[in-house]
Amino acid sequence: MMRSVLTVAVLSVAVVPLAGCTLGENQPNAPVSDAPMPTASPAEVVIKVPGMTCESCVEKVTAALASIPWVEAGSITTDRKARQARFAVTDVKQFDFPAVEEAVRSAGYSGTTLLTPPGTAAR
Repeated sequence: MMRSVLTVAVLSVAVVPLAGCTLGENQPNAPVSDAPMPTASPAEVVIKVPGMTCESCVEKVTAALASIPWVEAGSITTDRKARQARFAVTDVKQFDFPAVEEAVRSAGYSGTTLLTPPGTAAR
């Protein structure tokens, strides 16, 4: 009588966040500026993305904003330390903050706030 031997391999996987990334959560003691990034044009918008804490986060938020048809993809700039993004819209009348919130939320970040709406230039 032959015996079958079953070999089971155990794979151990460790999940390690990217250096400096809190995976979308605020770092409680990190100072964050509430002053919006300066804008040079009334077509520019500034938003705050609380969970944008590392370069990977910046890339995800930038891609999310670039996916919105009326956002000028080449105009997107970010300030990771202030957790803010600035971008220009092709037509101020088309601006729709809920669409911005949804795009950023779909990238994994909630709590986005509008700091400078289009039509105003905060210098």
